[in-house]
Amino acid sequence: MVTASPKQSCVSLDWGGGKSQSFIGLARFYMGKLGVVNPMKHAPSEQTVVLSGELRDLIGELEDQAKPNTCHGVICDGPAAISSHLVHSKPNAVGLFLKQDQPVSSLNEVSSLCQENDIPILLVCESSDLNIRLEAIKAGYPHVFSPDTPNSELVAHLVSLTQTHINSARERQFESIFQNAPYGILLVDEAGSIFEANESVARMLAISSPQQMVGRPMVDFIAGDAFKPLFGQLEPLNDGIDKSQVESILIRGDGQHLPVTLDMSDYELHGSRGTHVLVTDSGERKRLEDQINFGLFFDRLTQLPNRTLLLDRISRSLLGCQHDEHIGILLVDVNRFRSINERFGHQFGDQLLVTWAGRLRKVLQPSDTLARIGVDDFAIVRSGSPGDGAMMALGRDVEELARHPFRLPKETINLSATVGIALSEPGATDAGALLQDGQTALFKAKSGNRSNNRVLMFNRTMRAEVLGSHRLMNDLPQAIGRDELFLQYQPVVDISVGRVVGLEALVRWNHPKLGLVPPTQFIPAAESSGLVLPLGRWVLEKCCQDLNGWLEQRIVPEDLMVNANVATHQLVDPDLVPMIAELIRTGPVTAKHLNLELTESALMENPGISMRVFSELDDMGIKLYVDDFGTGYSSFSYLTQLPISALKIDRSFISRMNTCSKEKEVVRSIVLLAKNLGLRSVAEGVEERSEIEPLKQMGCDCVQGYYYSRPVDAEEVSSTVARIDQELSASGTSQAG
Repeated sequence: MVTASPKQSCVSLDWGGGKSQSFIGLARFYMGKLGVVNPMKHAPSEQTVVLSGELRDLIGELEDQAKPNTCHGVICDGPAAISSHLVHSKPNAVGLFLKQDQPVSSLNEVSSLCQENDIPILLVCESSDLNIRLEAIKAGYPHVFSPDTPNSELVAHLVSLTQTHINSARERQFESIFQNAPYGILLVDEAGSIFEANESVARMLAISSPQQMVGRPMVDFIAGDAFKPLFGQLEPLNDGIDKSQVESILIRGDGQHLPVTLDMSDYELHGSRGTHVLVTDSGERKRLEDQINFGLFFDRLTQLPNRTLLLDRISRSLLGCQHDEHIGILLVDVNRFRSINERFGHQFGDQLLVTWAGRLRKVLQPSDTLARIGVDDFAIVRSGSPGDGAMMALGRDVEELARHPFRLPKETINLSATVGIALSEPGATDAGALLQDGQTALFKAKSGNRSNNRVLMFNRTMRAEVLGSHRLMNDLPQAIGRDELFLQYQPVVDISVGRVVGLEALVRWNHPKLGLVPPTQFIPAAESSGLVLPLGRWVLEKCCQDLNGWLEQRIVPEDLMVNANVATHQLVDPDLVPMIAELIRTGPVTAKHLNLELTESALMENPGISMRVFSELDDMGIKLYVDDFGTGYSSFSYLTQLPISALKIDRSFISRMNTCSKEKEVVRSIVLLAKNLGLRSVAEGVEERSEIEPLKQMGCDCVQGYYYSRPVDAEEVSSTVARIDQELSASGTSQAG
């Protein structure tokens, strides 16, 4: 049962899926590989539930069901407060309470916002009148409950709605990634018949639809008999053929022969066995190289500059400014594009984006740069010191362009746009900072009233407002000086040799009043306030200090490495390289002991600077790891140009690897990519024993995750490393015996 309460509260809940992240990382991997842009939105990255104040009694039971994973719950008093929250937040479920004298129509605004974003609603009626509940069901609320419904039943239904919402979003996006992958992908069952094919392989073989391939024997498409035994049709699997990769010839729908490379691996899922087949057109390698080079700087769909080229042009424009000159940036986001994409399909969405790019070209001056920097995000950079008024006028022109109906084949769409504007400060040279200011203004405009202020100029106060980090930014400088920060270390295990070879240093903040502050809160605060430089220096100094102590005491292996995370802003710090050189100068920590981790997205923020800084670090012997690989926007070409030593496969891929054959294929592809480039591969977020063996079979070098150890304090490192090594040694001895 539920009771009303006038207070507000915000709590952290936990009921599974906390480590799940967006499958968009898969699409980005393919994009980085071949320069193909996949216009997709993120799936929900965390579980969030918004509840009416009257339902606050559910919080306790939600917390009980939540452990040990993470979810965020928000209590809002009244429909107006919930509507305001939904304007800038997209929860996974909403719990509403209909009072005795309250008409169902009073919830229309909340219902409309939820329907627009496919957010399920659970409705509890205070009245026990069955007619009221029937009226609510007719009004479009399928999940309606009476006031005497037990809390446990409400909680169970709310959890079910949340999981269903997240799973359906992931399923839609994964299917889109699979179908739009630039590789041909086939799944062949144990009998040798195709049971899944994507659009790319159908195009390669001049077949109008991948469904026309489903159910047919794989051997129907293979010219000659050389590799037919691989698919179990002519004879059992043959001992003389390497099944990992072969060159073959496929028969197209028009009868022509197509030379291809087939990358294959076996799988077993839900009791069924078969083969994954990754199909690459061998005759198109030169064309693919050209595509990669084009995709490094341009968006393939709109033919506009991409984020990388935009940042380069911003940097050049800033460097060309005199002390009293500036440039302006305008960012525009198409409202409701995600729902349009999901409703009409990605092909329709692509047509819409191309049309929108054509409209934006009409407002450009000859020296302007127009770029596509996200799925539905575009940017205009204007030099020549444009004033506030001129940029606001440009923003209103852009916003008005979006209001004109989009007449596309079979459909006419009415849209709106939101605009954020920023001007560079005198003497500024950081392209990423100016872009961030524009994005902050855009986020603030989208968070405000939907009818007003769709064009907003950045001011410095917005940064703290958007991030909600006033207190954190004020307290962080003192935290560094008051020893409130500390490091924890998570072991990295080499599964090929069976021992701990490294540690990742993870910064933590024990706030005297707030307790443990999540890194996801204080690290953005540090980046937005400029405190990331002293914070980054502290992390590097502290992890080297800890490792020096362990090595001097000889309580860890002498070749143990420590990985320290580096933020984008640190790359432009002229003291970064000299500081690291000083840290490893006196020993016992040397360059071979220290690795730096940088996320895929951060790597591309300032590619020119990244190239210079990492070249200097590489000359010193410092290794670079690309963190969260598959979740950013990196170019495949840059993996060969930067002195990278390892790819860390994002945990979102690992967590579903054993339950999704398609995702397992992507993990295998990343491992194969690393091997082909001479890089090491590290799987993050390994939590189950059942994940180890598949990674070994794929050839993955190292793993990191809760299966071996949670992050531990510095004092526990030596015993943790010894325990893991002893367990691995015993396991290896047992298997050998």
